[in-house]
Parts: sequence; structure tokens; C-alpha cells
Amino acid sequence: MCDEWLNNFMSFYDWAINNGYKDDLSIDRIDVNGNYEPSNCRWATQIEQANNTTRSHYLEYNGERHTIAEWSRITKIPQSTIKMRIKRNCKIEKILLKRGGEKTQCQTKLMMH
Repeated sequence: MCDEWLNNFMSFYDWAINNGYKDDLSIDRIDVNGNYEPSNCRWATQIEQANNTTRSHYLEYNGERHTIAEWSRITKIPQSTIKMRIKRNCKIEKILLKRGGEKTQCQTKLMMH
């Protein structure tokens, strides 16, 4: 934690109030490897916190970058299906395309970020 917050609770309190503090949010480091300091912290939901880990894998499609969990919520495709399609080396379009019971055959390797 930065000295400014460690040695002065009111400094932290003022930052918190001015940066979106709410009872249902928790403090989150934007860069998970960085320090707890004003430029690297935000107030986040549990879902945002869960997506901001070193274990998260991101997929980019049409200029949008999301974790597998986020894409699952957006597309309504189960995470297990997305992961299976990645394992089968599907193109990104096939990974994120909802299909009714049809097996997805994939050949091309996907680059994960």
C-alpha cells in the first residue's frame, strides 16, 4: 500500500469517496501486479474482480476484448463450450457463434491474448 494511504486514513477516505465508493463494491487493483495506490485502484464488483486476475484469458473479436467468462455472459454460450472450441483450434467467429446442437469443426489455430 502506498505511504499516502498507509499513513493517512483521511487521504484514503477522500480518494474512496471521490472515486466511486459504494458498499457493494470492493477495492481492486487495475494492474494486479501493481501497488495499492490512487493511480492503480478502482472500486469493482465481484464479477469485475474475478475477471481481473492473472489467470484470466482474453479473446478479442470485432474490437472487443473480454475474458471467456465475459464472452459467455454476452453470447449466452456456456464457458465450457467456448473452452472446448478454443481447444479444437476454432476461429474466433466459430468460438463465439451460438449454434443449435451442431458440432463445430475447427482447423485454424486461435491466438489468445
